[in-house]
Amino acid sequence: MVPMITIPMDDPTATASPEHGDCMSEVDTTIAWLQAQFNVSGRVIDRAYEWSKEAKRRGFIQQGYGSLIPYCALLEAIHFFGEHGQLHATSLLQFSKLRIVDFCKDMSVFIEEFGSHLTDQFLVEARAFVVGSIQLWVLYCKYESMFISRWSTSEDECVATLFACGWLLFLCLRAELSVTYTSKCSEDLYRLFTVLTAVIEKLASLRTPIRQAEMVPITDNISGISESLFNLVIQRLVDQGVWHDDDLVESAAELGRHIDMIICAKDAVPSCWLLDGRVVFSAQLKQNCGCRLDPELFPVTRSPIKATASTPVSLMMQSVSWLSSHSQLTGAKLSQLCIDVWPSFSETRLNDVLQAHKNRDFRYGSHDPSIIVHRCDLSIQLFFFLLDSLVRHELSLQSDADNRCDLSYWLDSRTFQTTLLYCSTQIVVGAYRINISSQEELISSFEISALECVSVMRNILASSVINDDQIRNHFFGLYQLFIIHYAWKDVPSLLSGTCSKKHSHFRVLVRAAHTLSMRSLQYISRSVMVDSIESRSMSIIKHIIKEYPVPLLSDVGLDVIIACSVFALAKLASNSSVQLVSTYQMICRYRSVFQHISGQKLIKFYNERFVPTLKPFLFSRDTSTHAVK
Repeated sequence: MVPMITIPMDDPTATASPEHGDCMSEVDTTIAWLQAQFNVSGRVIDRAYEWSKEAKRRGFIQQGYGSLIPYCALLEAIHFFGEHGQLHATSLLQFSKLRIVDFCKDMSVFIEEFGSHLTDQFLVEARAFVVGSIQLWVLYCKYESMFISRWSTSEDECVATLFACGWLLFLCLRAELSVTYTSKCSEDLYRLFTVLTAVIEKLASLRTPIRQAEMVPITDNISGISESLFNLVIQRLVDQGVWHDDDLVESAAELGRHIDMIICAKDAVPSCWLLDGRVVFSAQLKQNCGCRLDPELFPVTRSPIKATASTPVSLMMQSVSWLSSHSQLTGAKLSQLCIDVWPSFSETRLNDVLQAHKNRDFRYGSHDPSIIVHRCDLSIQLFFFLLDSLVRHELSLQSDADNRCDLSYWLDSRTFQTTLLYCSTQIVVGAYRINISSQEELISSFEISALECVSVMRNILASSVINDDQIRNHFFGLYQLFIIHYAWKDVPSLLSGTCSKKHSHFRVLVRAAHTLSMRSLQYISRSVMVDSIESRSMSIIKHIIKEYPVPLLSDVGLDVIIACSVFALAKLASNSSVQLVSTYQMICRYRSVFQHISGQKLIKFYNERFVPTLKPFLFSRDTSTHAVK
């Protein structure tokens, strides 16, 4: 690891960190204090001060909010000038006695708001630190509180803390053992330290202090505390009969079973399972304990987390409860087991979907029963082919030292399965050029949400596992069709509810709509001769998506809005409407706009709804500066 300074937390020469207010003088005080304590160079302080002033100007530093942004700015400045040997986040947290959660909240705000001006390397390292620390901190607090809730005496509190610390120690040992197999372990060790420091402080502050706790050194080097922490915690676990020095894998499994027995001894099936550092809870335990078991990490880490995996399976791998009966297996063997059993497992989950599919009497363009059966079988085979490709792609991304593959939630996700089956059916329909009178009827036969389908299709396409060009092109065509037309029909019901998952799907739809609209306008601008039509049309479309998604998008679709936006700007520029529509219809790629709405209905929509709704905006300076003076 990179050499780091070591400053004891009880250093008598160290002054207390300043109280943070909401005025610029407090920012000055904080920066001056940081310079005095850490003796960094003037250029580092100047850069940190400029970041802090800008954050204050934007309103990110207020009373009770953003007070730790100057600390984040200092770390960025040190990283920017390459002075890595002087100060790191762990040293800063130790010496300044900052709460990890508070620091991570402000760091996430800092990298979100100034991300475009920061180096890629700093963004990756900062996001990894924030995500790793918050996840470990939340799980540790949840883990410890569940033990403490079982006991009341101070000695039992010590035991509870020790078990929570034992879990963290297992993570630490696993990371250190991985040094033999992979060089990518410093990140795990680095963020583990921030949580382990809090654990050590907790051990020392208990009403009945644990002997030897004060002997654990305060250092930025995980290796430096491992031996002391091992002697402190493992001996207690050995006394309990749940840790065996000669078999770390079995010890981890035994620790998980022991914890499971303590937390919910009455459950017939394991309800809390320790597997490679993740704790999973049964539905029964969640029902008994309420939502306290479900930490919401997203509000804390506001910025998009690019450092984490975003493949379809990674986004949906959340639970290992259905694999708990195979507790003697390692993560790698569990993942391989998934490959062996997932076809039959998935097929049982698809029975109700297939039954609904049959009840709709979808005939694949034929009345011959043998042809219907054959084409239906092709859809199912294509479904399993795509599923197999996704699974194997996901497993190929997992390293030998990081066996955290878990496919259970994904295999049990109705949304993912039905979307994939629907796409498989549509690809077969396209291959045989089958005419379908109503796409909405086919979508409803699968009982899928078009809005959720956009998220699923986007993830599948992003994984790049579909190698066949024709299948991929058809899949991408479906993705565009949902963005342009079908997904917007779900928006009215979405905006009337409060489901966070559905709103996340809507955010995916908005980003996809912006991208698709821009590509369309770039193509159109080469055929429709109107000055700055691309940028000004895009501003109209963004305004509609943000302010009027229900009245203007839910029943006509994105392609109609693009056409109307181009038409409106052409009218402002005194272009002939006949010429414009004629040009637009000549663009083969965009003739589909007239498949969902006739020319007369398009004109009626434009005159009666589009223009009255957007008239103030169309004549605003933002959209018509170049056309209307």
